[in-house]
Amino acid sequence: LSSSLPAPSLPLSTPLATATLLWTRRELSTLQYLLLLNHLAGRRFGQPNNHPVVPWVTDFTSKEGGHRDLSRSKFRLNKGDQALDMTYETGQHHVTDVLSEITYYTYKSRVTDKAVLCRYVRPAWVPAEYPASMARMMDWSPDEAIPEFYTDPDIFTSTHPDLPDLSLPTWVETGAEFCSWHLGRLEGDVVSSHIHTWIDLTFGYKLSGSAAVRSKNVCLDIADTHSDLRGHGVVQLFSVPHPVRGQLGGREVPLGREEGGEEDGVDDDSDDGEEEWTVTNGNGDTIVEDQKISLPPDFNPLAELTELESLSHFQTKSGSITTISVPSPPTYPTSPKPMVVDMQVLGCLVVELFLPRKMVTQGPDCPLQERYEAATKYLVSLPPCVKTMATQLLIPEKKFSLTPSDRYPAVSAFGLPLPSPQQLLSPLMSPVPFPSCFPPLLQTLSRCRSLQSQLAMLTTTHPTQMAEHMTTVSEFCVLLVARSLSPMLPSLSPDCLELVIPLVTSLLQFSHTAVFSSWLLLDKVSSTLGPDKTRSSFLEPVTSLYLNGSPTAKHAKLYHRSFLMTLIVRFKLKVFLENFTNYLVEAVGGYKDLEWDTGRQGLDQSIRSDKREEVGDSLASQVSETMVGEKGQVECETFSEGEVFAFDSLDEQLVAGKGGAVALPAEVLETLVHNLGRNKAGEEESLTEAFDLARFTKVVDNEVEKRDSEGNISTVAGESVLWLAHRLGPVLACRFLTRNLLRMLGLCFLGAEGVRDTGRRFRDQRVRVTQFKVGGDLAAGPVLECLAHMVGLFGDSLVVVQYLPYCWDLVSKAKKRISSSLEGGLLGCLAMLHSSLPLLSDTVLMNELPHSLLAHLLVPLLQVVTTRRVTFTGGARPRLVLLNKLLDTVYMVGLRIGEEMARTHLTPLVTGLFSSFDKLETADQDPDPALAQLRQVLTPALAFSAYVCFYQLLGGSHMEANIANLSLVRRLCCTHQATLQDPTHRPISFLELQGLPHKVTSTSFGGSGTGNMIVVSEEKEVKGELELISRPATDSARQLKGNWLAYWEHEIGRDEREGLFNLKQIKLQSFTGHTGSVRSLAVLDNENSFLSGGKDRTVRLWSIRNVGEGEAMVGAQSVYSGHRKSVFSVSFLAGPGLAVSCDGGVQLWDPFVLGTVREFDTGKESSRVTFCAVRPLSEPGQGVVAATSEGGVRVIDTRVAGPGTELKVSYGAAGLIRSLAVGREGNQLAVGHSSGYISMLDLRTGRLRTGFKAHDGEVLTLTNISNNHFVSTSLDQTASGWKWEDGRLAANLRAPPEPLHCVCPHQGEVIMGSTANRLTIQQGVDTDSPATVHKLRGDLLRGNLSQVACMPLNKLLLLATDSGYIHLVC
Repeated sequence: LSSSLPAPSLPLSTPLATATLLWTRRELSTLQYLLLLNHLAGRRFGQPNNHPVVPWVTDFTSKEGGHRDLSRSKFRLNKGDQALDMTYETGQHHVTDVLSEITYYTYKSRVTDKAVLCRYVRPAWVPAEYPASMARMMDWSPDEAIPEFYTDPDIFTSTHPDLPDLSLPTWVETGAEFCSWHLGRLEGDVVSSHIHTWIDLTFGYKLSGSAAVRSKNVCLDIADTHSDLRGHGVVQLFSVPHPVRGQLGGREVPLGREEGGEEDGVDDDSDDGEEEWTVTNGNGDTIVEDQKISLPPDFNPLAELTELESLSHFQTKSGSITTISVPSPPTYPTSPKPMVVDMQVLGCLVVELFLPRKMVTQGPDCPLQERYEAATKYLVSLPPCVKTMATQLLIPEKKFSLTPSDRYPAVSAFGLPLPSPQQLLSPLMSPVPFPSCFPPLLQTLSRCRSLQSQLAMLTTTHPTQMAEHMTTVSEFCVLLVARSLSPMLPSLSPDCLELVIPLVTSLLQFSHTAVFSSWLLLDKVSSTLGPDKTRSSFLEPVTSLYLNGSPTAKHAKLYHRSFLMTLIVRFKLKVFLENFTNYLVEAVGGYKDLEWDTGRQGLDQSIRSDKREEVGDSLASQVSETMVGEKGQVECETFSEGEVFAFDSLDEQLVAGKGGAVALPAEVLETLVHNLGRNKAGEEESLTEAFDLARFTKVVDNEVEKRDSEGNISTVAGESVLWLAHRLGPVLACRFLTRNLLRMLGLCFLGAEGVRDTGRRFRDQRVRVTQFKVGGDLAAGPVLECLAHMVGLFGDSLVVVQYLPYCWDLVSKAKKRISSSLEGGLLGCLAMLHSSLPLLSDTVLMNELPHSLLAHLLVPLLQVVTTRRVTFTGGARPRLVLLNKLLDTVYMVGLRIGEEMARTHLTPLVTGLFSSFDKLETADQDPDPALAQLRQVLTPALAFSAYVCFYQLLGGSHMEANIANLSLVRRLCCTHQATLQDPTHRPISFLELQGLPHKVTSTSFGGSGTGNMIVVSEEKEVKGELELISRPATDSARQLKGNWLAYWEHEIGRDEREGLFNLKQIKLQSFTGHTGSVRSLAVLDNENSFLSGGKDRTVRLWSIRNVGEGEAMVGAQSVYSGHRKSVFSVSFLAGPGLAVSCDGGVQLWDPFVLGTVREFDTGKESSRVTFCAVRPLSEPGQGVVAATSEGGVRVIDTRVAGPGTELKVSYGAAGLIRSLAVGREGNQLAVGHSSGYISMLDLRTGRLRTGFKAHDGEVLTLTNISNNHFVSTSLDQTASGWKWEDGRLAANLRAPPEPLHCVCPHQGEVIMGSTANRLTIQQGVDTDSPATVHKLRGDLLRGNLSQVACMPLNKLLLLATDSGYIHLVC
């Protein structure tokens, strides 16, 4: 036997049986054997959570003593039995892990980087917190040691200057000497005789069952029954005690006479293990009389036999058998038989899947020969469902060797041909009961796979021809799959659906089939999978459709509301809003109308890189500041520079100023006096007299809007955004749509393309100073239309509360630096402001003008665009476009407020703008880049346009009285006028807007009808002109007012990360129609509809729309009257889109056509046996769980008629069933009884998992809160939280002194309503979690509270009463 065993040169590749035999015979070291066990358990070096472990064997108190108790785990020795008992009582486990991540890095702290240590051990670097010596390390650690402590001397030497080396025992001097001594202790006799107990604790039978409980060694990874896949953890290799390591050498038994004479021992190394003992005298004669053989008291002559039996038993039970290699006869090469090997591999795989604990010792690189032998050995233990198939695949009775020449017998013992793929898949001959849908599914998958392979081959061999027909062939492939799969999808089992997912995913990822398959397959497959599985399987490939651009017209379908509705229904509303709204808004901005340009920045990139871009792009802006500081030309430290006026105090000036008199700083007054005096002394001719406006200017007509394409993606996406806004309501629309639309405006004007002159006019050209559109205006047009439509839908509060603050934030950033993205953002702000001003009412405009518009936007923007302290990253062009748009906006404001008010509010702006031209009077040699940009912006053409603009707003005389540098402005304007050959564009004046002739004299302004506001004419032509500057939205029913406005402002202003429900007791709406008590509510996922069932025997469908100021009474959209008794349960099955309601019998009906689909009863002859509680299973489940009045539970498949499957809910009399709760992804059911008893069932197997006495009184409600917890309330006025995992108590919730009869969840929170109209909101299923109690006001409810339902995204509550009213509150 010994001659056939391999040498332990490669211990990790040695078979376990051989290694165990070598180790017990001391031919393999303990360290090498432990490393082999670690390798089989999946532990690998370099993995902190999964590093190999070895035992601590000494406490380092003495050189030869201090042995560690190997019969107890290190965790138990460190924590103590009492602490482990308490842990087991609360969590059903003793030990969390054998080696944690923190311990691993602490062990290797001397050779690990500080950043890694701060990430995993302690956030702050404190060297004193790390153990200083090996003795302290062993005493501190609750985990086992690592092999490096026995083999690596470098681990003790610190690489950190402030962390000393790990101190070693005094009897060693170097790390190498310590490793040698430490390894000697591990391999010594004391450890060798007890190490098997440590192996049992770490890898063996003491990890599970009663042995683990007795040893206080139940590991968390074993206790959770491996319900979740994970990459690390404890693995049990053996289920029987590990053999003891044998003695070193043979057994020397001392023998002697009773008198204590000389003792002789005789050893016998015979193979059979027997020993013979003789005692002779000096003559060689055997002495048998008067002498007795003396043996040691602890001597056991059967010890070696016992060890051999123990080893054999261990190898047999662990699935590892020692094989003796026998020289084999020479073999000759034969043709391989791959079919045989495939069938053998399949048979081994079946055994390994169904018996994982018995096959765990098979290493990852175990040869097929060993796998086959182990599989045939355990065939008898297989369950009957696969035992026949595995027997046919492996043929254990033949015992043929695995060589390429092997082949199966022609006919099996049953008279059938032996295994082949065709035979296994045949419905008649297969030993495996495949479902009836599997053969057609297999045929469809094979055809599609074959077609895809042929396409790939033809694309390689005939690329040119295939390029022309690829789209057609690809669409045919999708049609083939859709027509074949659609009929069988509803009947497919979950296992068969797993085969469909890769096929659909591959079609969604292939560019030629992605769009077509999303149209035809996504909805049908997702309706069968359910939202969770759909999200995990298809979210990434579907979002990639939007990421990769939209090169064809077919992509427009992806943005149509019909496809968006599919995404909302199948992925659920929250996932849709978080993952798809950005792409939809990008499409509105024109990003999807052409091939995706990788250089263009999308919304996601803009949000992520906002701060990073500001830092990077501002380098050019800082150059100007550096150069100015070095030259000392500007002494002022503030941003306002003192060049024109103090912008920072402008808001105070505007408040204090009356009649246009604004208090200016002293230095500005000196400049103005100096310039005005110089003007009066040197120039007697007024600037107005030098102009010939009638000759050199004209009003250019508005451009007739022409859409480039009626079916382009931008148009389709814009219509979808408006449709989505109507569905979402004000809060979600403003949170997910308008915020992104505002950000999209900045992206429209980003880069050189965004400020490129297009030569096209505006739709409102007559009221603009700017002559032509830029590229950004073309892209921003649909975005501005969407924003304007939002204002028309929800009211001008959107401009005041959301649009303007967004602009303020951008302008506040612009005071510091101007990045490329900020340039686009500022341009987008002014474009939005110009389009929003006509939508504001006169009252709102005048209220917001001094502060929101002038002080926070227009004046700071004028300062930014005319300052020398910063430069624009994009050069002079964005600066010029920004100034032109500023003039457009100011002119729009002036037309709206009238001449007198314009003189009052806009004069400081005019003064500041024209005073900025003085900056150009410096020497030309000045290398300031900001000044170079200003020379290209403050041109004679701009001076001419600005003067004409303000001349028509304020009047010539007022202008000449307030412009300080009038001579400079006159010279610039005359210079530009002299270059004009054709009349240039000027905006329309006040009088022209009113239908009066335009006058060019300086005193033409100030006549009657041009005071503070525009006089509205009744003529149609004049009315059309006035709509250019004023078209406030009509008083639509959905505009935010009263309580709706207060709720919207609160939700928009709160942090999105704040998910707690905050009840303000503000009533938004009431729903009336029920004539009796409302007994059930069910909110649909879209959060704009809900169902209610009442005592009046009706079920009503309601729509939620923001109407009125909070007191509006709304009727039902439709009423289902198919019930004959009071309806006490109603729910909605999202998969088939049907409603389920119960009045004693269960009815399935269509809420859109109000038609009954199917009815279910208990199937009992007695009419007294009815259903008393109903809950739907989780999606895509087409089933419901219903409780009967006899105390039973039925699982009903709504697709077929019948009473359903009855489940046993208790072993004894638990009372009537009062409530049900379905949780843990639809796999578990909780049943509440009238006796206070709660039963828990596994719906996958139908078995009763556990039952317990939960309350002293009747269980009123059971509610699923999350995947981990559910809550029960009782008539004894208590509420408790329970764990789905094991039914143990999780928390006692706070409850008022009355029964809680209605409960609903909100993102982990628990909202409970009592019979005394009290609402208790607890932040989690935890005894210590905060809770708030609200007494509902009498004016909020009409009647007593009967039901509560939550709308989590909108943070709203539906409160139903016994009087038939339902109230929507926030």
